[in-house]
Amino acid sequence: MTRIKIELPETYLFSTEIPVRITDLNYGNHLGNDAILSLLHEARVRFLAYYGWTESSVTWLAAC
Repeated sequence: MTRIKIELPETYLFSTEIPVRITDLNYGNHLGNDAILSLLHEARVRFLAYYGWTESSVTWLAAC
């Protein structure tokens, strides 16, 4: 399988830091899939709040 290289932008519109808790790690000492989903949800909520949006306001805009 060919590797895909993703070019990252030099600047970002938003960034945040979310600490990984011990409960996010599985028995192999890896970040579990369920924890990644939870972290992504937290990052999404922070992103929306950063721009003054809420989940319901963005859902409404997407439906228009």
